[in-house]
Amino acid sequence: MSIYAFKRNYFIRSIESVRNGLYLIRGHVDVLTTYATAIKYNSAIIHRQANSFNLYLDDGVMKAYQNPLVETYTFPNGFDNFMYVMPVVG
Repeated sequence: MSIYAFKRNYFIRSIESVRNGLYLIRGHVDVLTTYATAIKYNSAIIHRQANSFNLYLDDGVMKAYQNPLVETYTFPNGFDNFMYVMPVVG
């Protein structure tokens, strides 16, 4: 059942007749249908997948070492008050 005022969907557990024309309906929230649109358009990073590995994602189970590329430059003339160094990554 859906209750628009609550914006939720429910599983019906039981229906009891209280008196003529009045019923007691017991239910609990159906989370998957209530939030189906939000779940469908959700993007996430999968923590671990059985068949396909991505070594760029550290999951703590598979040890991977990526060789860092480090370049060192020397400045033979030194620096004065009008010189700046801007490090760039990527």
